[in-house]
Amino acid sequence: MAKSKAVVAVASAVAVAAVAAAAASPTSAESWRSTEWQTKLLEELEEQSKQRSEAANPSLLAELAKPEFLQNLKDCGVAEEVRNLTAADLAQRLRDEVDAVEVVTNFFSHGISLWAASINFSMSLPEAMTGPGFLESNWEVMARHGVNFSELGPQGEWLKIQDGVETGIYGFKPFQNPGAPKSFAEAAERPAYFMANLFKIDAGSQLYGDVGLVVASDLAKATSVVSPVDTGGWTGMCNGTSINSSRPWPPHFYHPNCSSFKNASSVGNLKHFDHLFQTNAHYWKTNLSKVACRLLTPWGTSPLEGKDLVHYWEVMPSAELQFPKSIKFVIGSFPDLFGSVHGFRLQEWCIQQGWVLVWSLGLNLGTSFEQRANFFTAGQLPSGEWASADRRVLDPVVLARVAASFNSSRSSENAAQAKASFEAAWAQANVTRNVARAVNRTVANVTWALAWSDLMDLVPADVKLEPLKAGACKDINACLGTNPSGDCLCYNTQQTQQQQQQRTTEAASALSPPPITPSLLMV
Repeated sequence: MAKSKAVVAVASAVAVAAVAAAAASPTSAESWRSTEWQTKLLEELEEQSKQRSEAANPSLLAELAKPEFLQNLKDCGVAEEVRNLTAADLAQRLRDEVDAVEVVTNFFSHGISLWAASINFSMSLPEAMTGPGFLESNWEVMARHGVNFSELGPQGEWLKIQDGVETGIYGFKPFQNPGAPKSFAEAAERPAYFMANLFKIDAGSQLYGDVGLVVASDLAKATSVVSPVDTGGWTGMCNGTSINSSRPWPPHFYHPNCSSFKNASSVGNLKHFDHLFQTNAHYWKTNLSKVACRLLTPWGTSPLEGKDLVHYWEVMPSAELQFPKSIKFVIGSFPDLFGSVHGFRLQEWCIQQGWVLVWSLGLNLGTSFEQRANFFTAGQLPSGEWASADRRVLDPVVLARVAASFNSSRSSENAAQAKASFEAAWAQANVTRNVARAVNRTVANVTWALAWSDLMDLVPADVKLEPLKAGACKDINACLGTNPSGDCLCYNTQQTQQQQQQRTTEAASALSPPPITPSLLMV
């Protein structure tokens, strides 16, 4: 779709501002650019969330002291010294772990999202690489591309519902016309959707895409509005009816306690969140032991069920997520992208922005749209190899080009072996994809599982990255995770700033309005 001159002018101005901001170091809340409405919302939420968290504290402590809860912790392998903590100390331990949790959003590299399969104007890899220099919400993507919201039919009706959720539950600024922002500036009042990865899932928010962006830790803590449950799921199961009356609704494997979610009075932030633990557990009719087990045991030792994939907190970072400083690192789907053209572009983008890239096997259910799980089908996924949700490996090609390293000479010495093994696996994956494409077939998930296993056998253990745990690394903002030896992978912040300054100078000298390239969307 062609852009108007006004859209080009807006995009160009936004791009200039974003590139100029790239050299800034994100060290405080003042480093993040929020709208006037968002700033006021966050200020009001600070006190509200503190009060709600304090009010929930007695019931949280009572839950943590229950013999059943403590027995569940023992059964899943939580260390005895942790189980023997007082309820107050155990609650603080959980809060510390949440502070280290990744806040992540996923999108499809080719631009097709599950909620609007017929519309290509959602976040995508080409959009990210050629767009205005920050992470756009779907509202912003559509506004930038000049979507006529009045012509969207049923999708337009859903957008009105989504709009109502974002204003009624989260408190974001209303559009002049419900479900139809009239300008990019109006759309910019709405952030992208993230999740707090409480279950430390390797692929991030994998139900929603094959590329995951983990937001900077200090940004998430300073700017997030948080719902204890997925608001889209709540809307579908508790605030609406099934569009297909012939099937049970909600799905029989979900039994939410709809009355436990009190709309706007249930939200919080990532500073004060005791009430979010409680509301999430009551809504899903479960207890806190499952999430506690994932947070308090070695990664992958407490297996997941399909329904755990949707038991996250929904997070809305209410600021402009400028590249590169707002993003901590990137997750790529091994079955979807490894050894592919889009995978190569993802590597290029990460190198350009100075981000670490990790690959994950994830659910590995198949790469076609029909094979994927979504929010309303994930609950029926059978247990399998995916249930450990602990399969991540660093991209050594990207790592060699960005300002990040392990705090261990041993890990650095293994870099050459890791890179050679990785490149060989990449070449083989590319051949596998080309052979399948030649006969008009997709690559079987069994094939990808074997390819992943072969890669894990070849690369040194040092490049297998685990999520951060509380206290594992000195700097939660600069560090991304640890390898199995406990070495921390962290950015060299001084070197990162120098690289950002160089990119700013290079980009400013040849800056042009971000182009719209429809042909890239279908690659």
